[in-house]
Amino acid sequence: AAELTTTSGIRSAVSAGSPPAFMSRRSVRSDVEAGRLVEVPIIGLDLSRDLTALWVGSGRPPAGPVRDLLAIATKARTR
Repeated sequence: AAELTTTSGIRSAVSAGSPPAFMSRRSVRSDVEAGRLVEVPIIGLDLSRDLTALWVGSGRPPAGPVRDLLAIATKARTR
């Protein structure tokens, strides 16, 4: 089995006939709309994952957009 590490590599491999892959809708939207790839709905499969925010410096997030984004992400997670 091949291990592909980029979105474009995975998309190209699937387009060339490799086995199916799981990818974000956003990354393949144009291919699906153009009919080059087909989206297959999978009911009941939860592919959510934990993400980690990283930055250099103190334990407190930098001011501005970074802190705003983390606040939004934290609120979304607790819903």
